Amino acid sequence: MRTALTRSHALALLAAASSVTAPSVVRAQAMKIRMAAVATESYSEPLYALDGGFFAKAGIEAEMNFFTTGGQITNALAGGALDVGIADPIQVGSGFNRGVPFGFFAGGMEYSTDGPTTQLCVAKNGPIKTVKDLEGKTLGLFGLGSMAEFSTRDWLRAGGVDPVTCKFVEFGPAVMAAAIGRGTIAAGIVSEPNLSAVGDFDVMPFGKVYDMCAKHFYIDCWFADRNWLSANAPLVRKLIGAIRDTARWANTHHDETAVILAKYSKIEVERIHRMARAVYDPGFDARKLQPPLDIAWRYHALEKQLTAGQLMVGA
Repeated sequence: MRTALTRSHALALLAAASSVTAPSVVRAQAMKIRMAAVATESYSEPLYALDGGFFAKAGIEAEMNFFTTGGQITNALAGGALDVGIADPIQVGSGFNRGVPFGFFAGGMEYSTDGPTTQLCVAKNGPIKTVKDLEGKTLGLFGLGSMAEFSTRDWLRAGGVDPVTCKFVEFGPAVMAAAIGRGTIAAGIVSEPNLSAVGDFDVMPFGKVYDMCAKHFYIDCWFADRNWLSANAPLVRKLIGAIRDTARWANTHHDETAVILAKYSKIEVERIHRMARAVYDPGFDARKLQPPLDIAWRYHALEKQLTAGQLMVGA
C-alpha cells in the first residue's frame, strides 16, 4: 500500500511539473514572509490576502503572527521578529525618529468621512445635546496620547469648548458604549465593531471627530525595515502587487471578507454585516499619510516633525 501510494504521488507530481501553471510549481517557488495581523478589520488586510489566495497567487508564503495592537507589531518588527507589518503613522514615525529604519511601502486602511468607522458617541436621552454641553465633562478614549485624543481635542475647540476643562480617561473599546449609556462618562470614542451596536446601550454617534485630522487619511499602512526592503526588492514588488489586489477585492466583496473576519475575530458574521466596513487603499498616497503626522507633531506626540516622504519607500 505504501509503495502504490508513493508511485501514484510521484506520477502526479511529474504530470504537474509539465504544466507551466501548475499549483505545485507556485508552491515550490513561494517565498516566506513573517508578517503580522490583528483580528480587527483595520488590521485584517493580511488575513484577507491570505485566505483570499492573493499571497499564494503571488508566490508568497505568509507566516502569520497575531498581535493585539499596532504598537506590539512595531516593537516586534524593530526587534527582528517580523519582516513586515501594519501600524499607524504615529507609531512608525516615532520609531523612525528614534533611529529605527522603518519605512512604509504600501497603503492600508483609510479613514473616510463618508463611512466613518470611529465616532464620538453620547447617550441618546442624556444631557449632551450640543458640543458646548461637553464643557467640563469626562470623555472616554481607548488610548491617551492617540489620534482619538488629538482629534477630539481639536473637535471640541472647533465647537467652542476649551478641552483643558474636560477630563480624558481610558476605557476598553468593548465597554465604552456601556459606560456612556450608564452615564459614567459624558461621551466616548467608539470604533467598529462596537460602533454599529451602540444602539443596544441607548447610545448614538455624536461627532465625526477624526474629520479634524482630515476627511481621508491612513489609519495604518504596511511597513518594514528599510534594509529588509532593499535586500528583498523582487519579493517586495510581488508583495505590493498582492496587497493592491487584496485592497480592490476586499472593498467590493464584503460578504467574503465578513466570513474571513469572523473566522479570526470570533465576531458573528451577522454583526459584521451591520458594521461600517473598512476601506483599503490600493494606491500609496502621501496626501493621506501626512495628516496624522501633522496632528501628532502639533500635540507633541512626535519628537521631530516628519513629512510623508521621509517615511515612504518606493512611492
